[in-house]
Amino acid sequence: MIGLEHIAKEFKLEYKKVAEIAGVSSQTVQDWLKERRKIPHKRLEILSAHFGLPKQYFQKDLSYGEREEVYLHYLKGISEEIDAPVYNEDNEVIGSYKRDAYEKEIQYLEEKKRDGEKKQAVIKKLEIVLNMESNEAALLSKTSNLDIINETLQIMQNEKVVDHFSVIVFLLNYNYALGGKAITKIEPELRGFAEDVLNLMKKHNLTK
Repeated sequence: MIGLEHIAKEFKLEYKKVAEIAGVSSQTVQDWLKERRKIPHKRLEILSAHFGLPKQYFQKDLSYGEREEVYLHYLKGISEEIDAPVYNEDNEVIGSYKRDAYEKEIQYLEEKKRDGEKKQAVIKKLEIVLNMESNEAALLSKTSNLDIINETLQIMQNEKVVDHFSVIVFLLNYNYALGGKAITKIEPELRGFAEDVLNLMKKHNLTK
């Protein structure tokens, strides 16, 4: 499923409406969805401006994090201001205040998005280390090694990413020669992240 199909479903739009937004025929949208033809750059710009999403999202398989970002944009678009009740200690309504209908959901998804960006930063740091051969001169200097150690300590002190760093350490130390799937030994909620790390390790032949 390309991103356009998921975005249309998330925003609860018929393909006819998507065609109207993009300024094309319904058949053209069907051709895009079935990947018979690429979405032209001009139409991507129109879709991106309308939905508030990156152009590349419409023509690729979306990751879990990208699908959550689509949902976040959908909630922001439909969220309306409501009167939220204020309770006292006896659970009695003593007043109200204005807030968006989906304020809590939006805050949760935005916080999750920030956490995801931090995790990706960890993966990028790991990729730099794995690319040691091409960065040998920089990485083998005393200053660079000290920087890596300091950054590692900072990661371990960060409660929001320390679990993910532990996954990286586990996967790097796992004995793949013994067989079995390392992924099954990781907590379910961390397996998506572990899959990303494993793919990176496979790229560098570190799972043999």
